[in-house]
Amino acid sequence: MKMEAMIKEFKEAVHFVLSVEFWRMAVFWTFSLLASYLQLYSTGLFSRKAQAYPRCHPPISESMRPVCVITGATSGLGAAAAHALSREGFYVVL
Repeated sequence: MKMEAMIKEFKEAVHFVLSVEFWRMAVFWTFSLLASYLQLYSTGLFSRKAQAYPRCHPPISESMRPVCVITGATSGLGAAAAHALSREGFYVVL
């Protein structure tokens, strides 16, 4: 009886290792993760420093000003974002 149970468990393990789900999860996902890390690392290693460009604003008429809704704009990061966007010409809704 014990030997039959071991053989059954072995067959189930082999069946799982040969299944598409196992290969997708254990092999292909791992390979794609490593490939993406390698691509990210090589891009940072071999590329030049990112160049920052100054912001240039298109002329905005009073009737075409963009609207920005900010939650939590009474303090902290929300307040700083509201001030910065209002300086850039946005209508800010708190």
